Amino acid sequence: MARKKIALDIGLSNYRQFLQEEGYEVIDLKQEGPTDADAVLIAGRDKNAMGMTHRATDAFIMDVTGRQPEEVLYDLRKHFNLQGDGPRTPV
Repeated sequence: MARKKIALDIGLSNYRQFLQEEGYEVIDLKQEGPTDADAVLIAGRDKNAMGMTHRATDAFIMDVTGRQPEEVLYDLRKHFNLQGDGPRTPV
């Protein structure tokens, strides 16, 4: 099974090593973009006047503001298991 690719927003480098050790491929969102990522981790985003944000990918997007890496990992595993293509480890 191919490793899932996770794109990290600016300022989320503290998640990189943790997710890599859990078997995910981690890329920088700013440098590589979200186009082929399976999930995108962001740290909040400004919303426009209508309260909407522009979505440039079909990947699973998670705002991780104020969350610990273990919490984020739990949600990633839960999402990928629900999609039927995640690791077979307990959630």
